[in-house]
Amino acid sequence: MKVSADDLSNLSKVEISVEDARKLVKEVFDIDLPTSIVDQTASRELLESLNVSSLEKSFEFYQKAIQYSTK
Repeated sequence: MKVSADDLSNLSKVEISVEDARKLVKEVFDIDLPTSIVDQTASRELLESLNVSSLEKSFEFYQKAIQYSTK
């Protein structure tokens, strides 16, 4: 996208805490995310182990995230 992280975050419409995001991931996708990931390898392994989300589930997550938005 060639946009800095700061510029991208300024474009976002929804911003929620990590705690709320973790709670929503559990509620919508039934996935318990770890509270910390120690390295890039662990992060990659976690991502590769997850199923691809449906558009409906992603939209459900977005709709619920709006309720927690701090923006």
